Amino acid sequence: MSKKKLKVILCGYQWSGCKALKKINARKDISDIFVYTHKSEYYYSDLAEYCNDLAIKFTYKKISLNNLPFKPDIICSVSYSFIIPNNVLKLVDNRAFNIH
Repeated sequence: MSKKKLKVILCGYQWSGCKALKKINARKDISDIFVYTHKSEYYYSDLAEYCNDLAIKFTYKKISLNNLPFKPDIICSVSYSFIIPNNVLKLVDNRAFNIH
């Protein structure tokens, strides 16, 4: 019996967001990844640029219930500057984590 593949939202920024995306993208049990980020200064690692390199969809918009591309199974936050709204966390039954 095969396991269900996970749909993951990454809310990230800079080098640490790129490293998290690299780890998530390497997993075989992930079916969909979408990234929320914000614009980087030229001297920081750019998560949006890394998404483009990997052909992973992303947005600079703040995460909200209205702009989710799919119902995620889990949300990962890494160096993301915005608070993830409660209604988004409820959608995933609080299956979210933050890495500092």
